[in-house]
Amino acid sequence: MDKELLGIALRNITRNRRRTALNMIALTVGMTIMIAALGWVRGYFTTLYDGMITLDTGHVQVLHRDYLAEARRMPLDLLVENYTATRATLLESAGVDRASGRVEYELELGNGREYMPMRGRAIDPRYEREITTIENFIVSGRYLAASDAEPGVVIGRPAAELLGVAPGDTVFLRVRDRYGAPNTTTLKVVGLFNTGYPLFDRHLVITDLRQSTEFLRLGDAVTHIVLGLRGRSDPERVATALNAVLPDSLTAYRWQRFARTMIAVVEADIGAFVILMGILFFLVLLGILNSMSMAVRERGREIGTMRAIGLKRRQLRRLIIAESIAIALLSAMLACVFGGAFAAYVQFIGFDVAGMMPADLPIPFGERFFGDTRAIDFIATAALGVVTAVLGSLGPARRAARLAIVDTMRIGGV
Repeated sequence: MDKELLGIALRNITRNRRRTALNMIALTVGMTIMIAALGWVRGYFTTLYDGMITLDTGHVQVLHRDYLAEARRMPLDLLVENYTATRATLLESAGVDRASGRVEYELELGNGREYMPMRGRAIDPRYEREITTIENFIVSGRYLAASDAEPGVVIGRPAAELLGVAPGDTVFLRVRDRYGAPNTTTLKVVGLFNTGYPLFDRHLVITDLRQSTEFLRLGDAVTHIVLGLRGRSDPERVATALNAVLPDSLTAYRWQRFARTMIAVVEADIGAFVILMGILFFLVLLGILNSMSMAVRERGREIGTMRAIGLKRRQLRRLIIAESIAIALLSAMLACVFGGAFAAYVQFIGFDVAGMMPADLPIPFGERFFGDTRAIDFIATAALGVVTAVLGSLGPARRAARLAIVDTMRIGGV
């Protein structure tokens, strides 16, 4: 395309500002919606998967080989023995960066008058904060610390409200130890958390591993060793490599094994999201297509005049396509600005969704929703918008080039 033709195309864009503005609004709005939608949908999946890993499961877990078959009863007779030595060995494995022991157990939590069945989780305060982020959700008091001289407990704020306890109060824990013998111990509430994940906030009690192994009579044994991986290490590959060297009594599992309910919910949503995104993109692209097509159709007399002063059919087609590309590129830049502003807000500030989450939600959505917009979203949206704009003007441009000059001038449209 020669420079003269390109200059005419740019002058046509600035000469008819109303038509150009309407086309740019249609394209900018459409592409902004597409950028926002891509970041929103990806953010949904990223929020759930990353939330589950950093809030609960870690990347890989090492358990007794028979533990999962008996997991419903939270067994204390199927253990990872010699926790200290096993943890040190795991840290020497390729891809493993962090490791922390846990004991999952059943308990009843009470205030001396009433008791609630809960799920206990004894953590190693020295290392757990390197694996999970519950510490970031403390809303009152503090998290467990390795330097604590006295045993303490951290519970969810909803559970604390039901029992009428607060940080500094003493609570009672009724448990059965490794051998099935009943035991009752008292602990001081040191902190309350509120993750926005109801299954945690209402049912999880976090205790210190050192004190818990005493009243559960576990010695140097845990039920789980949770691993955090280095960089972008693949959990499946790391788990497979660990299983090749672990004792026969132990098995490593990737995080998905402990998040089946959440994964089932997410997979059920994928089909709905694909359909909704397909409909949304179809409507957006149809609007762009129609806008560009009508912009060419209503220019009959202008096109006839250009033909009359010597513009050839091939040059006319190129001129209209050049105008469409220029408008689409300008619109894409505006869409990147507006879409980027929205994406930045959703990605770094997010939306408060705490009040929208049902009490029995089986996924760790948290209290705020964050998007996940990436550079590819802007590139793909801009490319799709430009191609659609060109396609929208291509048909009318061909028809305009085929019409006789006198017919174009007479009917005023193409």
